[in-house]
Amino acid sequence: MEAAERAINEHGISGMRISQVAAIAGCTRQNIHRYYATKKDLVEAVLTHRSKRLSEQVHIRLSDREDPFERLIDGVMIAADIAAADHYIQSYYSGASADQMLRFITDSPSLRTAIGPVIDQAVARLSDRLRPGVEDGEVTDWIFQLFTTELLWSLTSNRSPDQRRRDLRLLAASPFSDIDLAISPQSPKNL
Repeated sequence: MEAAERAINEHGISGMRISQVAAIAGCTRQNIHRYYATKKDLVEAVLTHRSKRLSEQVHIRLSDREDPFERLIDGVMIAADIAAADHYIQSYYSGASADQMLRFITDSPSLRTAIGPVIDQAVARLSDRLRPGVEDGEVTDWIFQLFTTELLWSLTSNRSPDQRRRDLRLLAASPFSDIDLAISPQSPKNL
């Protein structure tokens, strides 16, 4: 896993080769294929591992947030800030790797398994505020998309924390009823 992460960091997702991973790990390609049938499986395992570490960091930083909707907004902002500050994650979202990353975030079963429970907890805290007809699973998908949007915005624009919060509150409010879109005075100004 460490060798694959290093190869991805050096060559990007699309440039990484199993032979490079094997060389870094000091083993054969067959040894790698014993655990990961395809390059896609290996890349997904690395990205899931990195995403799980990111999720754990966000969870620790959110421990003092009470309101579930504000916790959701803060969590997306914190996750995007951590990811945007990571040179390697930045490279995953640029060039030839960007399309693969977007598909990974929106379609990866392993990512859903690794991070889904954290997001499902957030959704459960907000389930009584869902609009009629909106399912919890749809909200989980929406949060994955919300994170991706905020991360891409963070990498490509220079918005103030207040503007980011306003933008996210507007986007995040879609599946919920009775969300006050005004910025609350207790919202942290700088995450």
